[in-house]
Amino acid sequence: MILFKRDAWQVFLMLLLPLIIASLIGDAFYIPFTIASIIAYFVIFGWYFVVGSNLNDRLSDEDYRSDILFKLNCFYLFGFLSISAVLKDNGEVVETEMPPYLIVLFAYYVFAFLQVVHFSVRSFILNQEREGLEKKKVEIVYLSFLIVFIGVWVLQPDLKKIFANNQVNSHVSDRQ
Repeated sequence: MILFKRDAWQVFLMLLLPLIIASLIGDAFYIPFTIASIIAYFVIFGWYFVVGSNLNDRLSDEDYRSDILFKLNCFYLFGFLSISAVLKDNGEVVETEMPPYLIVLFAYYVFAFLQVVHFSVRSFILNQEREGLEKKKVEIVYLSFLIVFIGVWVLQPDLKKIFANNQVNSHVSDRQ
């Protein structure tokens, strides 16, 4: 995949550019701002989706885990933020209480994000071991996936090495 052949600065710009465009548009132009925000969410959670699922596909059969929950959570994260951007109140101050169902949806959002990060970190560390790369501390890898804009500088060089040979586990199609 072309993402894994890029340098860290290129991936950094790819992730950050939609957010910069959205912030330059600002709240004054509701529709362009909403579209730019949705594109930014798609790029960020798309990066998690591509990295996590491709790393998981490279694992051996004993290390492989089903990625259904991971993929569903990636779509939930994207959908939750996209719907929030569309339903945004245009900057008006609303003095009402948050409905209980929104609290539940937000709580699941936090769980989903942490599960996506954990899944990606686990797959990354196992692939590091498999490729014989110098191991980074687990805390550094977790922070790199949590703070993706800074973390891409730490993760991308190893991702390039992991995906340098296009070898994917031969049983990937059997797992689906």
